[in-house]
Amino acid sequence: MATTTPNFGWTVPTSTDLVKDGATAIETLGDGVDASFVGLKGGTTGQILSKTSGTDLAFTWIAPPSGAGITFINKTDFTASNAVNVNSVFSTTYDNYRVMVVGASTTASALTASFKMRVGGADTSSNYNSQRAYFISTTVGAAADPAGTDELYIGDFGTTSNKNSVANLDISSPFLTTPTTFTGVNFSVVNSLVLTGGTQKDSTSFTGLSLLFDQTCTGSVYIYGYAKA
Repeated sequence: MATTTPNFGWTVPTSTDLVKDGATAIETLGDGVDASFVGLKGGTTGQILSKTSGTDLAFTWIAPPSGAGITFINKTDFTASNAVNVNSVFSTTYDNYRVMVVGASTTASALTASFKMRVGGADTSSNYNSQRAYFISTTVGAAADPAGTDELYIGDFGTTSNKNSVANLDISSPFLTTPTTFTGVNFSVVNSLVLTGGTQKDSTSFTGLSLLFDQTCTGSVYIYGYAKA
């Protein structure tokens, strides 16, 4: 005589069932499992499963929530470049952004990196100010406006023989019509640690940025958006 499973109540045969009864129970079991998991069918690339109710196995496929955590926006690779333009990455979708620059000087010595804000495919080259604190081996110091008032200082990048250096920048409100501010940390594999921050004082809605290097650099820049809530 057929029985049922303890959790989902699917009909299964028992050890004393006749062969014909067991086959019927197995067919019933298959139909029950098929019906229970029908919510897992379908979906498309990038979707995730979501509960539709508190009922067991009540699922549907949905797009990932757009406001969760931090979202990848863009990656730009560059080779032996003095300037890298990254356009159309700031928008109304996010107020705040993370920019990660990974790279190395392609010449025999370390390089200095900075950036400018862009709108409409053109750099803005005035009304900047920044501050840095630096730790180079055992030397500690600080400087105001280390890149002048026409760009914002990021830090230093070592040579390819020392592999990649990295800088992480948090940029606040670039697309809003308010001054744009940033804070950053940069570590160069030539034992240089830089803490930096600054502002572009115009109330401009910027859509991108440009990276500037005083020597040629090879690497990548990644742009992420922080969720608004």
